[in-house]
Amino acid sequence: MTRIWPAVFTVVVATSILVVVAGLSRELPPHARQPLTTLVQDDYELAVFYNRTDFVRRGELPYVGETIAYPLLGVVYVMLPRLFGTDFADYRTGLVLQNVIVTVLLMLVTARLLRQLGRPRHWLWLLALPGFLYFALYRYDVFPALLVVVAFLCLFSRRYGPAFITLGIAVLAKGYPIVLFPIMFAYCGQEKGQYPNPLFNRYVFMTLAPSAVVLAAMSWAAGIEKALFPYLFQTSRQIDHGTIYLWYAEWFRQHLTRPTWNLLNMVFLKMLALLQVVLPLSIYLGHRYFSRLIRYPRDVVVWSVLTLLLFIQFFPYHSPQWFIWILPLLVLVIETRAQLAVVISYGLVTYLQFPVAFNYFGYDSLVHGGIVMLRTTLHLSLFVLLAREFISGQRRDRGMLSAYHQESPR
Repeated sequence: MTRIWPAVFTVVVATSILVVVAGLSRELPPHARQPLTTLVQDDYELAVFYNRTDFVRRGELPYVGETIAYPLLGVVYVMLPRLFGTDFADYRTGLVLQNVIVTVLLMLVTARLLRQLGRPRHWLWLLALPGFLYFALYRYDVFPALLVVVAFLCLFSRRYGPAFITLGIAVLAKGYPIVLFPIMFAYCGQEKGQYPNPLFNRYVFMTLAPSAVVLAAMSWAAGIEKALFPYLFQTSRQIDHGTIYLWYAEWFRQHLTRPTWNLLNMVFLKMLALLQVVLPLSIYLGHRYFSRLIRYPRDVVVWSVLTLLLFIQFFPYHSPQWFIWILPLLVLVIETRAQLAVVISYGLVTYLQFPVAFNYFGYDSLVHGGIVMLRTTLHLSLFVLLAREFISGQRRDRGMLSAYHQESPR
């Protein structure tokens, strides 16, 4: 398998490049699909935030007048600039400035974690990749990413209560941090030498309490359906642009009868949902076993990256800003030149997918399709490289421990 993987990687990368070249030859000159989006600015996404926070102008509470696809803290985050200006230009300036401040804080906390893990600070330069900076300016995902690294900072400082509370607050901004809870839970059990009941313990309460309180309040104010909509919306997403599954879905949709396609689509989506959560769920249910594998802070970060990579890969659509979720964590763990090359390539290809290919050629173009193939290959390559390094590290540790026991006097 070790010899097969580089060959598969080479074939897919070469095929992706050929597809992009073929697409360029057929689809040049490009034509912009979103005039509000350029290579350095994304007014389209900012306009979406602006319109979805129009309840401020009407003097309403969130979710009361209309459904919103973001959890409450995410809504509050994108709503704040509306308090300091009425028109879109003021809003854009405010939100970009807000994102800049949060990005700087993210870099400072990441630098602190680098020092805590004994790593040089020059790894922070990876946060200058265009795939990170572009979305950090025009998306709010940088805010939950900041909360996640703060939670890790508390966890590695053995401040377990603040760590899980911060993670719970992060879930109020974006749902994905909840898949990191089992990893933190297993690490905490190993550190303390205690293995609490996974269903009834204070760490579960600390993580879920913020969401439970907010959901209760929003259900009373706006109704339970609107309060739950941000979470139900994500579970109802269909196969869409940016994911490699779309090509196969389109082929089956065209060649199968509608009832057959509907059944196949439902089964496939359920399978993807299961694959998204199988790793964090396994860690949670088997936390006693995984505690032996998640012994050090670096293990926590590696397992978090692996979990997020699988979570992203098996989502039925792909948003390039998800690169923000994993890059601050990758800064903390990558070691080898191969890993560094894949991460840098991943950051560049993320930017090429959006805004370049998606905006100027369209999601249904050959150029976009080839870049999706390339991004998927880099994504999976990163998973394999990190998993292989972790496994080899575990074997090395066991070998050193075995040698120590053999040499120790009886």
